[in-house]
Amino acid sequence: MGAGRQTQTFTFSEGAKQNSSPSIAGKARNLRKIDLGGVIFGCTRHTMKECLSNQIFGLPGVHFSYIKNVEPGLPLFLFNYTDRQLLGIYEAASNGEMNINPYGWSQDGHERTQYPAQVRICVRRQCKPLTENQYRPIIADNYYTKVHFRFELDHAQTCGLISLFETLPKAISVNPQISCTPMWVSKHDKKAENENAFTSVSDGYVAQSDHANIMPGSQTEIPQYSSKGNILHDMNPNLNVNSDWDSSPMQFNFEPSSLIAAPSEDKDHQNLQPGLHTVEGENDEDLQLSVVEKDQVNCYPTCEGKNTPSGFDCEPKVPSSTLEKHEEVPINSSVLQSLMCQLRKEFEELKVQQLQKTSVLEKKLTESEIQVKQLTVRVKELESQLVPSVACVKSTAAKETSKELIDELSVGVNELVFLIGGFDGTSWLSDLDCYSPSTDSVKSLRPMSLVRSYAAASALNGEIYVFGGGDGTLWYNTVESYSPQRSEWTPRPSLTHKKGCLGGVALHNRIYAIGGGDGVNCYSDVEMFDPAVGKWIRTQSMLHQRFSGAAVELNGVIYAAGGFDGDYYLNSVERFDPREVVSWSRIPSMNTRRGCHSLVVLNEKLYALGGYDGKKMISSVEVYDPRMQSWIEHQSMEEPRGYSTAAVVGDSIFVISGLQDGKILTNTVECYKEDHGWRTSNLKGVGKRCFFAGLVV
Repeated sequence: MGAGRQTQTFTFSEGAKQNSSPSIAGKARNLRKIDLGGVIFGCTRHTMKECLSNQIFGLPGVHFSYIKNVEPGLPLFLFNYTDRQLLGIYEAASNGEMNINPYGWSQDGHERTQYPAQVRICVRRQCKPLTENQYRPIIADNYYTKVHFRFELDHAQTCGLISLFETLPKAISVNPQISCTPMWVSKHDKKAENENAFTSVSDGYVAQSDHANIMPGSQTEIPQYSSKGNILHDMNPNLNVNSDWDSSPMQFNFEPSSLIAAPSEDKDHQNLQPGLHTVEGENDEDLQLSVVEKDQVNCYPTCEGKNTPSGFDCEPKVPSSTLEKHEEVPINSSVLQSLMCQLRKEFEELKVQQLQKTSVLEKKLTESEIQVKQLTVRVKELESQLVPSVACVKSTAAKETSKELIDELSVGVNELVFLIGGFDGTSWLSDLDCYSPSTDSVKSLRPMSLVRSYAAASALNGEIYVFGGGDGTLWYNTVESYSPQRSEWTPRPSLTHKKGCLGGVALHNRIYAIGGGDGVNCYSDVEMFDPAVGKWIRTQSMLHQRFSGAAVELNGVIYAAGGFDGDYYLNSVERFDPREVVSWSRIPSMNTRRGCHSLVVLNEKLYALGGYDGKKMISSVEVYDPRMQSWIEHQSMEEPRGYSTAAVVGDSIFVISGLQDGKILTNTVECYKEDHGWRTSNLKGVGKRCFFAGLVV
């Protein structure tokens, strides 16, 4: 639902093409942040160098639903599609973000990346790669075809991979190794800096500007839309939107810094066991122990006695005369190798036991948290049943808090509002939440398969259909439905073309997708989905183009009001009755021009709430009674807002969150009931959210 000033025009391109990599063929596991133990990223033999030299891994944008849960220190692995080997062990050096490097893995570094879901990385331990026969049993549950697997790992899988990697020798490399050190080079490393210049490769995994985050110093806080021909533009003068829109739809300015990998100072230490110092002779079998100070030579990582395996001394038995002379004592190679193998074996056994115990504890902790949340929800349900009915409430004056007033006004305490996708001021969301105004509680349900905002939603046959919208970069034509009974999402036939900021109405066992736009064009067309036909069909178009308009159904008739036509914000309203006519007809116009507003039905009347009039957000409210054939100015809301969600619960209207003037998101909820007027409640359960869809099923 974008809207803005009509005095600015920006160029707009088609944007990045969808990637057909196998990594996006299967759905994500959608693990919660607490359940996410690690992530596998992808590369090819051509792009591996760029991944490691720039210390950035990345995936296509559709994977951001779980990449956003990556935090520093999370274990990471790199999958090489060329030879299907798994490399490790890496770890995240930053949070998962969009477009850390907007031009990575592109031709000469001049094109927007196809892999914007990115994270900075460092090496935890450089090990030899695992073959698919080695790692496949550990991540067997992630395979959804014979050769394709999901990249999200739970804690048990991550521990299993780390354990398997650590049982192998460390990898030997003559190239500089990336590390967890800061990504700059000191003066004495300038030569290495010049030798390791940043390079780009045309294909491979991983980065676009951070469209989701409101970042200090960035030119754009929240994406909006322009005027005729290019409808991406500012909501108002206080919202600064950059003019660099010609490289990709809905993108932001971002200045990528050069990334230089600091070379490792020690190439040989990776192949040494802790405490053992070796000297290479002319023959590899001629292995000797270089004697150093006695307190510097250990045969085990810890030398406190507690962690040392029984049967082994912490210090090697070297004659004192030899120590005084600091001479090299030859040691039989086979004896030393046997000792090293035995030490390594016992050390790995201890580590595996510790990992197993940790995994069991984490599983119990997760189960306990789930039980606590379930009990919390159950307690709130029981408390809601104790709320007295409206007939038993004595008077409004006797109420001490606004929440008690909301409870009185809400007749149907069990009616719930479903909140879908949107933007929380930091991230684009794929969340599906169930909100109860009577208890001010939010329950998180299974998220959508994609990040989705500016979408429309309608209920049909007991399921919630979500269609169109975008992810802040690309517009969608995809459709999916959610079944509350089964708690699962199902892909549905797509719209005829990509669009967002559209209206959605269910009528006579059909769904109508009304108006909208694709960032370049405003649409007047209407698409209809009939489950019996199984596809979307073009039907009679509206009289006006309506981008960020609003639509609703009343008594078998569809009403469409307001919106942006590419030149102006509209106050016109039209109706469509499929039982009587085959075209849309005009009805009296609203008194105020408005877009990105809400339109609801209460007591057989239409309520147009808030929105944007072309200059600012407004709080005005108008009411249309079809029997009177006129719009009447009504009591205004207490706060101006647009891009919010309005829902009728019982005989009350709730207007939830939204966007105020500039870049300000609100977390307030206003409630309206006839003869009581508007009141701002103390309900804060939803939090800050805008560009989202909502409905009552």
